[in-house]
Amino acid sequence: MKVKRALGVIGDLHTGSVCAPWPEGIKTKEGVRIPPSCKQKILNKYLNRFFAECKKYNCDTFILTGDLIHGNNRREWGTSLMTPNLNLQLRACIKLLEKHLEGKKVVGVTGSKYHDSIDFRIEREIIERLGGKFLGMMAIFPIKKTKLHALVLHGTGGSAIYKETIMRREALFLQAAEGRGDIPIHIDIRIAGHWHYFSHIHIDGQHILQVPGWTDWIPWKGVLSNYGSRIPHIGGCIILIDDDDKIEVKEFLYKRPMIADGIGEDI
Repeated sequence: MKVKRALGVIGDLHTGSVCAPWPEGIKTKEGVRIPPSCKQKILNKYLNRFFAECKKYNCDTFILTGDLIHGNNRREWGTSLMTPNLNLQLRACIKLLEKHLEGKKVVGVTGSKYHDSIDFRIEREIIERLGGKFLGMMAIFPIKKTKLHALVLHGTGGSAIYKETIMRREALFLQAAEGRGDIPIHIDIRIAGHWHYFSHIHIDGQHILQVPGWTDWIPWKGVLSNYGSRIPHIGGCIILIDDDDKIEVKEFLYKRPMIADGIGEDI
């Protein structure tokens, strides 16, 4: 495959969660160090490994699908936070990404409202500090040097089981909207995060891509049911486009460090 474009996709980084990547060298203004745990260092290593793959494929553009920070995590009453200070989470997120995204085109959308700030659009701030363009809640845009169009959004809630059913439904709705003329162009690839789960459906000339995230399983009441179906996929995706505008999706998935599953001593 002769690659014409290579796009890196990063979903659900959740910087600020104890179950997510966290860089070295973060300090409060009082000088208190907040170091990563030994298992967070494993996640950091995975993130660096993914960016090495992006470099190998010469990714010139990166798409961020939201939930870059964990925020105050209002939905979970602020549990599982490295720090409730959003400025520190912002700094940590930028530190994780900036050296890898320097000189690259960066675009991104906002994530779940309960991971954002109620005072300002923190994901806009992060994306713009990385030299990128903030796209709002969603965007449809042409992919340069191709005849293709992408739809990017964070994603919405759905069934924890048979996720591909939800993805196929969304594909049908998109195709119906195109058929009615409500969307005047064909969506060649829909890119979303939110579920912390990788899946890719290619059907009827359309790619429906659900990208993985970077957090281990985060313990909160909403994910205690159907535990087995809530296990996250950790990693990222690279979208390759050849000279004939054919799309290939490469997923890079990594073994969970199992930070909070409660595996310990025999009882």
